[in-house]
Amino acid sequence: DVYKRQIQDALHGTSCSVSDATRAVILAAAMPNLMDRIGEHDWWDLLGTVQEFRDGILHRDSTHPAVLIGGAELGLTLAWALRSLPSCRRLAVRGLDALKSWCQQGELCVTSVLERPGDVRCVLASVLRLHRLLSAIGSDNDLSSVLGNKRVKTIGKRRDQLESVGRELATWAAALTRENGTQALTAISRKEAKDDVGDDGLLMKAADLDKDTLVPTMQAAVGRGTTKGRLAWQISLPESMLHDDEAKLACLLPEWDVRRAAAVVDYRDECLALELTSGKHPIIDGRCESTIVVDGDEREPVGRWLATCEYSDDDVHYIELERAHQGGYVLQRQVMVLREERCCMLADAVVRGQFDSVGGPRDQSKNATPPGAKNPEIEYQARFPLADSIQVKECPETTEMFLAMQKGERTENTKLQAMVLPLAAHEWRRGDSRSRLQVADDGQLLTFARGRGQIYCPLWFDFNRKRFHSKRTW
Repeated sequence: DVYKRQIQDALHGTSCSVSDATRAVILAAAMPNLMDRIGEHDWWDLLGTVQEFRDGILHRDSTHPAVLIGGAELGLTLAWALRSLPSCRRLAVRGLDALKSWCQQGELCVTSVLERPGDVRCVLASVLRLHRLLSAIGSDNDLSSVLGNKRVKTIGKRRDQLESVGRELATWAAALTRENGTQALTAISRKEAKDDVGDDGLLMKAADLDKDTLVPTMQAAVGRGTTKGRLAWQISLPESMLHDDEAKLACLLPEWDVRRAAAVVDYRDECLALELTSGKHPIIDGRCESTIVVDGDEREPVGRWLATCEYSDDDVHYIELERAHQGGYVLQRQVMVLREERCCMLADAVVRGQFDSVGGPRDQSKNATPPGAKNPEIEYQARFPLADSIQVKECPETTEMFLAMQKGERTENTKLQAMVLPLAAHEWRRGDSRSRLQVADDGQLLTFARGRGQIYCPLWFDFNRKRFHSKRTW
């Protein structure tokens, strides 16, 4: 009853989610067993609701992953599970046509999934189910006669297309997997993710799509194996930096071992989402708010985040993003992961003269400060949300900070996870500084900088505990 109401609500809503479509598939697969558990009238009413959902979703954007699940998989599931009913057998035709339409979108198929990172595993599961379902349908005489020889001959092609999409989604799923099996950028709990990382779970089943490459990748991602410090090309693993600039999602992994420091960036929305981990534990986790004030006037953003540079080699992964603000100002954000040294740099720059008011390129001279004029005063601040159980320990004499994870209920029982160096600030606390790092009232990290003309504000994160107590200067 709950699922039925949720599906009915989705039917009358303005949008349909992957979770709505998945609920419909669950009901479709359960229909044969429900026949003896609910009344005949209720059973037919439920079937009508599921079919109505499938018909409605086919009219939506064909690239949306909900169409794959609620159109293709739902239709083929009904056709297979209830093939004794002529009306359900005929759904195999439209289900296979919907699958063809989705697969023909090419790279847009994967991009449309990555635009909603929380849906990656759910869509990957649908791809795996469809892959097996096509084999069963192709060997069933009743369904083959409904589909006709022409469509039956295309089933092998559809399976190949699903394998290609599945391999790419599986690689992304591995890159987004945390050490405890949960997924980056989501609030899923370890208990909820337990089935995904088991021997017969989603991630290892997905690895079967390419055993030579994906099995060691998945094992390393869930902490069951190790690449022993070897780079991807040395053991035929995928590149450990993934970036889809259309979906605006990037994963910067030093290597596929989950115990290394890594960064995941989702820059679709106004507030860029960042997850920075020390290997096992998220350190920064959430949406990063920023403010630019010029001569006392706040400059609002006027465009979307854009990726302007990415670079990867054996030493670093690097990505640079920027967003236009009023008055021709631009906020540039750099994320760099040092692959061997277990360090990461997050740096923000505020510059002027590269974009117009809607984010397009323009003549820099039009925004330049006139000769002899005083450069405007810029004040900048950004908030970086700390992950749950992370506490800040400030150094008494220097502006460095340590981030520690609380273990258990006792606040004094902590373990250091990272050292943060605000490189634009003074090293020592005494004296005024035009840049500083502090803990905000809400417990988030707050970085502040001011200057004239343009400013640069880098934060250096060191996750190697062996260096926490070493002598250092910067």
